[in-house]
Amino acid sequence: MFELLVVFAVLGVLLLIAIPQLTELIERSRLKATHATALTLYESARLYRQIEGVDTVVIQAKDLIDRHYVMPPLKDGWQRALDVSASSVVLKEKDALDKVLIVSKDEADRVYIFECDLTSCKPSEDASPGDGTPGEEENEPGDDAPPSEENPPGGIIPPDDNSGNNPPRFWDDPVGWLRWWLCRTLNICF
Repeated sequence: MFELLVVFAVLGVLLLIAIPQLTELIERSRLKATHATALTLYESARLYRQIEGVDTVVIQAKDLIDRHYVMPPLKDGWQRALDVSASSVVLKEKDALDKVLIVSKDEADRVYIFECDLTSCKPSEDASPGDGTPGEEENEPGDDAPPSEENPPGGIIPPDDNSGNNPPRFWDDPVGWLRWWLCRTLNICF
């Protein structure tokens, strides 16, 4: 009887040690899966303000579990066309769980890429010359770099296939999104 109590006591201690670790592992897996899918259903907003007579734009994105990503204020002529731009948020799983790219395109098809975590944004290291990152000389419309894999025609980054980090948008292709989600989170791929 005493040996049985000792065994149960040891098992209890092991469970007390293991449960927090398992909980953290499950939570991280859940957040990773949620983050991967949530960013395709983000809410984004462009806020405009006048600062010293210069148009300043702030781009914000929010994922499904209310994490916010904010692009820093952008000033001067190189960003003046953002009021007619298309913007998107792309998951980037690299070196950190919560890291995204915010991609914007102006009316001259110049692409601006910022890499954001939950605290700040900075120009992406993946942005190639001609992507419109801050500090470059402003290109006149029509002076963009020739189309390439990094800078395709129209300045829009093409989505990956359904196994990549850019799943189809739910409202555009619900079946494709569901297949992507099942493959990504439950490893049920077909």
